[in-house]
Amino acid sequence: MKTSIITIGDEILRGETLDTNSDYLSKKLFEAGAELVTKLTVSDKANDIVDALNYCFEKSSLIITTGGLGPTTDDITKQTLADYFHTRLIFYPDVKKQIEELLKHRYKTLSEAHLSQAMLPEKCIILKNRLGTASGMFFQEKEKRLISLPGVPFEMKDIFENEVTPLLRSLIQKKILSLSIKTAGVAESVIAGQIQEIERSLPADFRLAYLPSIGEVKLRLTTTYSQQNQLLLNDLQQKISSVLGDMVYGYGDISLPEAIGQILIRKNLSLSIAESCTGGYVSHLITTVPGSSAYFKGSMVSYSNEIKINQLKVEKAVIEKHGAVSEQCAIQMATNIRKIFDTDIGLSITGIAGPGGATPDKPLGLVFICVANQEKSSVQKLIFDRGRMQNIQFFAVSALNILRKLIL
Repeated sequence: MKTSIITIGDEILRGETLDTNSDYLSKKLFEAGAELVTKLTVSDKANDIVDALNYCFEKSSLIITTGGLGPTTDDITKQTLADYFHTRLIFYPDVKKQIEELLKHRYKTLSEAHLSQAMLPEKCIILKNRLGTASGMFFQEKEKRLISLPGVPFEMKDIFENEVTPLLRSLIQKKILSLSIKTAGVAESVIAGQIQEIERSLPADFRLAYLPSIGEVKLRLTTTYSQQNQLLLNDLQQKISSVLGDMVYGYGDISLPEAIGQILIRKNLSLSIAESCTGGYVSHLITTVPGSSAYFKGSMVSYSNEIKINQLKVEKAVIEKHGAVSEQCAIQMATNIRKIFDTDIGLSITGIAGPGGATPDKPLGLVFICVANQEKSSVQKLIFDRGRMQNIQFFAVSALNILRKLIL
């Protein structure tokens, strides 16, 4: 089924709010087997919304809109859709009751603005919002189908998972098989070179996509559903994984911190981290995993030399002779944090994120990453300069991947 996404909101057009909804919907629609043909962002003006609807219905039979369902005067999507599908707004007692229950749990009383959220188009199916007051809506008129969702991301996602996903199963007949292979530490071009023979021999209805991000590349294999294709897909995953070896850290939706957590738990290892240039970002990534307290004891952000020396116990002579951004300093940071926090493994990161701090022999993007255990320490030197924030992200992903490969 050909599908379009329309994001509604002046704040998105002005760049005040980042549109994460359409990215989420794109991924979910792909998984459901929909063929996404158009994504638009339009203003909170009725004429612009109607023009977008007409344009998208020329190209697709299903439109999903987000935004403009709130109770304020600039939220006109609900009335515009009612007019477009030749219906009127009516009062829904069940929706009012649901909103009252929601507000009760938040210790709020029903206002006129809240009450207006129970006024919804007569000719639509109401999609229940469990987390907010703006209901979703499903319209169908001959071959035109439209799903309208609130713009608040967590509300939109909840309605999609609980209300829209079952609806899509009945609308979309074509089924897609897909799997993802997650890699880290190597460039897209390197991976492509290593698996080029496999890619050349792919069956006609199979597709391989390279989806790079900072420090990582996701490989996505897709095909149409059949039992034979499922077997072929599994076989391709095994072949690619065999060629790439330890470049692969997992499959599906697993993240690099999750993969590391699984290894640490399986091997009953504990971890502590000493960060400098990444400012705690590596520790943040580790703790995005629920249950990370089972293996992660804590970290120290030793951003200044004073903290490195007085708290992390890096020898002053080491910093004076080699500098804070050096192999010698990284080794002492990892070794000492492991001892201070009494963990099996210590991880350290020290580098130059930029834009300042470079010297003739130490360029921007230089980083030393060390992993230490009771027996030894291992240091890697990397150089990557794409700007401060990108450098920090690259340093963090690289540190995690180096840790992963050393504890496999």
